[in-house]
Order: sequence, then structure tokens, then C-alpha cells
Amino acid sequence: MLMGLALVVAPWTFSYEPGSVTTSSVLAGIVVIVLACWELTMDRDFATWWHDRWHHRAG
Repeated sequence: MLMGLALVVAPWTFSYEPGSVTTSSVLAGIVVIVLACWELTMDRDFATWWHDRWHHRAG
């Protein structure tokens, strides 16, 4: 997800020229973020950890 975020913000961080390079970087970043989120939802170990960590009542 961090790599996708880096691709999304790179055009403004490195002052790309507006145009196809900016569009390509932002779209590639969004695709990377979406695929990373999808992978996390499909990972059983992560899903178990998430459920155990965040879905239990405190105390």
C-alpha cells in the first residue's frame, strides 16, 4: 500500500510535467493500493489477526 501511495503522490513531490506521466503514475498507484487491500482481505492469517485484535471488547 505504501508503494501505491508513493506512486500517487510522486507527480507532485517530484514536479512531473502535467500529462500522461502524471496520469499513469496516479492510476498505477491506485491499482497497487486496490490490489494490496484485496490481498489483505484474502489472507487468512491477517483476517484472523484483525478479528482477534479489533473485534474484542476491551477489558
